[in-house]
Amino acid sequence: MNLGFDLIAFALAVTAEQRRNTATTEKIGNDKYRHYDSDIATGLGVSALLFLMASQLLIVVGWSMLVLWEGYET
Repeated sequence: MNLGFDLIAFALAVTAEQRRNTATTEKIGNDKYRHYDSDIATGLGVSALLFLMASQLLIVVGWSMLVLWEGYET
């Protein structure tokens, strides 16, 4: 299960890297403005982080349960 979460997080991170923002420069009068397209990469990066955190949480909870059950059996 944790491997699945890690693979999903890796895939999301790779996709986020490939879908980085691009900008176009626009000149209005004497000022230059940059117009960025939609920011899907940030959402994908945050999703990858959340999947990694969920994976680590499962490991910690599973390990804690193993340690607690060991204490009850002795």
